[in-house]
Amino acid sequence: MVLLGSGKTSATARANVNDLAARLGTDLRVNADQVRDSTTPVGADAAVFETTALDTSFPLFTPYTPDESDYAVSIPTISEDGETLNDEYVDVRNDGSSSLDLTRWTLEDEAGYSYQFPDGFVLGAGVIE
Repeated sequence: MVLLGSGKTSATARANVNDLAARLGTDLRVNADQVRDSTTPVGADAAVFETTALDTSFPLFTPYTPDESDYAVSIPTISEDGETLNDEYVDVRNDGSSSLDLTRWTLEDEAGYSYQFPDGFVLGAGVIE
């Protein structure tokens, strides 16, 4: 996914992009700061950022490659025709090799009802909940 934003947009537009970035779990944010590099400007325009003096403490240019086993989730059981709401349920299984934090994950049914997993909900490897 690529998020694009500009410091020249309104504060509301920047806040929307930043809220989406936060929900995606990235530390990157858009602000109204300007970056200028008078020693290596592009086309003699110091407002256009070009430099090799980037701080390597944040892995901005490192590719993100998730471990596919961390996202191996299945739903082995759906009980949708119970006499009461307590009789209706789904089982969620972590088929991966490590625990999976399901905080903010959402299940939704065909009728549009949804359930969001609570903060701190971790499903162990091979576990069914």
